[in-house]
Amino acid sequence: MPLLDDFQTVLARLAYGGWDDLFTALELDINAADFASKLVRAHSNPQSVLALDGFEDISPQAFRAIEPGSPANSFLFHALGSPAVLTAPDGTPFTEFPTPAELDLAENVVFGIQQRSLEDIRSQLPLGAKLAVGVFAREYRNRAATSHGMHADMVFSRTGISRVGTSAPHWDGAKRAFSPLEPGDNIFSFRVLPCRYGVYLAVQLEGDESNFGPYKADRALQAHQQFQLRDTPQATVPDAEQRFWVPLHKLFSGDECLKQLSLTIDIEAEHANVKLAKIHERNMGQLSNIPDSFASGFKPPATDSEPFTIRQDLADFLDSNTFGEGVISPIPKNRLVEPTMKDGLVVGTKVPPSSGAFASFSIGPRTIPPDDQSARSAPEYVHVRTRVFSDGTTTRDLNESENVRAIVASGKHGNADPYTAHHYTDFAGDGWVSTKIAGLPGHLDRRIPAYSILAAPDFYPYVSQSELLDWALGELRSIISKRVWRVPPLTLADQRAAPNLDLRRFNAPFVPADVTVSAMVGLYESAKQADSAFSSAQKIPRVTSLPDGAAGFYAPGWDTSLDYDDEEDQPFLAAHGLGSPFPEDAKLCAAISAYWPSVAPDTSRSYGWQYQNRIVAPMTDKEIGLEGAPPWDGIVGTRRVQSDSGDFLEVEDFDHLDYIKTALANQFTLSETMKVTQEEYQARIIAWQRLASRFNVDDRNTSIQLLHFRDARPTDPDLAAAENAHFQLTAPVYEIVLAVVNGYTLVQDAVDKGRWFRRSRIAVEGKFFVGDDGRMIFKFNDDDWEI
Repeated sequence: MPLLDDFQTVLARLAYGGWDDLFTALELDINAADFASKLVRAHSNPQSVLALDGFEDISPQAFRAIEPGSPANSFLFHALGSPAVLTAPDGTPFTEFPTPAELDLAENVVFGIQQRSLEDIRSQLPLGAKLAVGVFAREYRNRAATSHGMHADMVFSRTGISRVGTSAPHWDGAKRAFSPLEPGDNIFSFRVLPCRYGVYLAVQLEGDESNFGPYKADRALQAHQQFQLRDTPQATVPDAEQRFWVPLHKLFSGDECLKQLSLTIDIEAEHANVKLAKIHERNMGQLSNIPDSFASGFKPPATDSEPFTIRQDLADFLDSNTFGEGVISPIPKNRLVEPTMKDGLVVGTKVPPSSGAFASFSIGPRTIPPDDQSARSAPEYVHVRTRVFSDGTTTRDLNESENVRAIVASGKHGNADPYTAHHYTDFAGDGWVSTKIAGLPGHLDRRIPAYSILAAPDFYPYVSQSELLDWALGELRSIISKRVWRVPPLTLADQRAAPNLDLRRFNAPFVPADVTVSAMVGLYESAKQADSAFSSAQKIPRVTSLPDGAAGFYAPGWDTSLDYDDEEDQPFLAAHGLGSPFPEDAKLCAAISAYWPSVAPDTSRSYGWQYQNRIVAPMTDKEIGLEGAPPWDGIVGTRRVQSDSGDFLEVEDFDHLDYIKTALANQFTLSETMKVTQEEYQARIIAWQRLASRFNVDDRNTSIQLLHFRDARPTDPDLAAAENAHFQLTAPVYEIVLAVVNGYTLVQDAVDKGRWFRRSRIAVEGKFFVGDDGRMIFKFNDDDWEI
């Protein structure tokens, strides 16, 4: 079998990387003439394998190296695929790990070593079950993150999340995942994060937790009830009444996949970024059917092509020899954002008058308002603070004007009414992954595509949105959860909506009824296996490309938004409702974090006290550039300024803050935020909420500013004095400094005229040490320490 010949070559490579003793422990001779029979032979003592490091959460039903058709019951597949398997039986670390192509091959071996016929597969299904060929994103995961939570297993979704970046992808073999940033990388770079897709024979079934899932079934219903939200159609239908496509059997090219059949499989993908086209299609939210009314500047057919509609050079398949078949990766760009140009001239939009709380940094939420059903048929936030003059080449940074808020709100600048604002292009988008197969019988002609999202970078790649939601619904008391977030921090995997139906104009094979496309499932009957008797293996943070690592479709969203098809009377997922370009969303979401229920940067401390009550998970001083490391967004956060007349608090003026300039200068970084763990992120939320509830820091009648948030230093004399006066706090301990300030003066930077600062005199200062057990020691100014 050529399949096994290739597999032996892979195992021989790994043997030289320290795996030889593990193969011996699995009773596997990788050079045996009867290699195939050795793979499927029962182990003489399966319990000895279950006792190996990294095998703690393997299925207890596993008893041989390869269990035909079952990755979860295969000792060898688990060893290759699990990020918990890192050492030989004697504890010696491996020096080599499987590549994505080798994991793909191992999966083919599992499903091809004992060929089944289509009739064999169909015989295990309920009578009349619908079969199709589907494309799925997939990962092999440890116990806690599987669809059933009983042991390590494969997890699948028909939605995959890739993330854009500025440098090539890097596969971290030890973690069996792609890495967002590597030691030695430019700290201002972002590795693109690909998504691994595969082709499977699939069956459509109603949700069944005792069979395949879905993952975290009905969690959205629980969240809506706990947060006492108004019901929506997507939040009231139980998963047992929804229909899901469930993988049965991996399909791959050649004659070793299915008995008596030879298959040829091609995977295809298309993506689109239509944000700029949608801006003009909606005419900036203004009426365009009235004579002499506002016109944004462009309309079809001009908007049907670049730079308004981008369908090329967004993403592509990686080399199959290195990464395996079906791995989609965004194409690395020099910068996350680029000025939009056409024929050597700047492309922009005319700016209508606008109003609203957010007019300072975008058109405002009413400029391109949602349609009926709260649908986002165009980007909600559009960058408009770079004016383009009539020659098409001269531009002006409107941030240089002190009254930039009024300029943006009026749509007037100088003698231009309306003025034209420079567009900027990002390289996010969405699309589909489909397959063509030759060699299957004619009755299996149905093809089910995957929905592919090219999302913005994740600044907290090792903090799980799914774990955050479980924590919010469980350990974090209900009353605190509702005070932290306006709505529950749902993941995309929890929500039910069709894929982007608007892409059908590009021939996307999507249908309105396919509302479970972002759900996650296991293999057919995977949940019928036994629960592991061992505790889960050590948690290994790693990047995921599945929807439980993406935020749900909030307004407008971070990874995806929600549009509505009036003809179909159906909501659908879409990337075109997100900010244009996406740093506009990043600014809003970070500045008023409570509005954005997601694992996302929270810099509301830095943007003026009017946003103070929005703090959720404060960023540390180091992450905002106060302790030697670069700030995550290129903007140094709240700082103390001392002078002969007293102490002042200085912060970037929010009205003038411009993340597009940060992106153009390549000053975004995740070098510090990627170090944040799940536990750390949640501990920050608790620490801040304890202090905020005790001292009412969200009182809008008081100008309170968060000046410092950081891990308390054990050598800090103030901490020692506080603990000596009362008791020792339980680690981790946070040091939090609040300042009551009086008014502010707006100061323009002497060099960069587009930067303005708010400078406020500090009237009262309070220092707080908050322990992990909830106890707090504090003092104001030079008062005594209190508890």
